[in-house]
Amino acid sequence: MAGRARRPDPTRRAILARLAEGEATVSGLVAPFDLRQPTISKQGRRAVTRGLTSRRTCRGGGPTTSRKRARIRPGPWA
Repeated sequence: MAGRARRPDPTRRAILARLAEGEATVSGLVAPFDLRQPTISKQGRRAVTRGLTSRRTCRGGGPTTSRKRARIRPGPWA
């Protein structure tokens, strides 16, 4: 099966569609997709590795709290 293109996972496509609307945190993506936080984080890491999304760290509510916000990278799919 070498050379065969993989069909994108529907959940992964839905997450990218959500990110096309604007930045989101992992916790902001958990509820709409009814998935656990580790699953969303794993999909997020894969999307960054593949160059589909980027992440930035911003300060959270507390003095030592930080949150990673993901957004879709510009490209032919955006």
